[in-house]
Amino acid sequence: MAERGIASSLVRFAPGGPRWPAAVQAGIAMFLPITIGTALGAPQLGLLAGTGAFAAMYGGGISRLDRVRALPFVVIALILSAGLGVLGSGSHTTALIVVLISGILSSILSAGYNVGAPGAFMFTLVTGIGVQLAAPRTSGGAGLPGWEVIALVAAGAILAYLVVIAPLIVPRIRRAQPVRTPVAGIFGRFGFDDNSYLATVRMVVAVVLGTLVGIGIDGHRGYWIVCTAMAILSVGHSRRLTLERGTHRVLGTLLGAGVFLLLALMQPHGFVLAIILGIFQGVTQLVISRHYGLALTLITPLALLIAGNSHVNAEAVAFERVLDTVIGAIIAAGVLLVTVPRPRRRSSEAPVEPA
Repeated sequence: MAERGIASSLVRFAPGGPRWPAAVQAGIAMFLPITIGTALGAPQLGLLAGTGAFAAMYGGGISRLDRVRALPFVVIALILSAGLGVLGSGSHTTALIVVLISGILSSILSAGYNVGAPGAFMFTLVTGIGVQLAAPRTSGGAGLPGWEVIALVAAGAILAYLVVIAPLIVPRIRRAQPVRTPVAGIFGRFGFDDNSYLATVRMVVAVVLGTLVGIGIDGHRGYWIVCTAMAILSVGHSRRLTLERGTHRVLGTLLGAGVFLLLALMQPHGFVLAIILGIFQGVTQLVISRHYGLALTLITPLALLIAGNSHVNAEAVAFERVLDTVIGAIIAAGVLLVTVPRPRRRSSEAPVEPA
């Protein structure tokens, strides 16, 4: 029965409300930095600034006024994530350490503050991309100056924020917004229920295991293993949903790697590449809560094009990411079998009301 449910999830969309406005904004947020970079004669730098455009994918389910107040925290977190990656780009060991730190911190903070989709793994992904971009060319990185990587991510993230808040300039749209929620109400008080506690513990364990596995491979790509395990385990205590997420992750990455190879053969650049990647991010935002496999099919080539810009052999990059995804999925499946006791509330504590 479980296998039948997982198979059916591959060909159907989960119910969900309209996300077109947020999807359009996410697509524009990715399109603009690449377009601006192309217009200025530096398309590659525009592509790297697209890393910060991931900020536009957060908060798609809340009002524009609430996103105005919530997204600055996401922007800051993405910039810090990239900075952490730069700090760890000097060696195999430091790369693994910063991925470990990023994975643990983002797992705890994202769950504790109920950040929502796309979740904690995106911050660790940006840390890994920061490592890849700032790592020396002799070790397979892009060899970019660290300050340049941080500045590009910051520029892309700030531009994404401006794209999100821009519609509020129109009086009609601004008047149509519901009463804004205090920041504390958007994120809630830091804490865990039984579901988020278990998901967080499992993610932290998976981060540690994924990092240990990364010791035996290229430290500058080990982040993909960690991110895979985090994304699969982020759905909580339900084993069926976690197995479903794992299946979507592996198949979505496999298809996404194929899309990446196709783009590598076509070699789109400039404005054409900006349009393609803008569509990819926009559709990802549209479907990420309804069909995770399709979202991964689109976000995978996007991440590979940004982080793998220094690689000549696209086939090798695609193969490595598929292999890393399978390893991460195996780690997640193993962690899923571990029973974690529920946190006990002390009798003197009043139950926390849901945010």
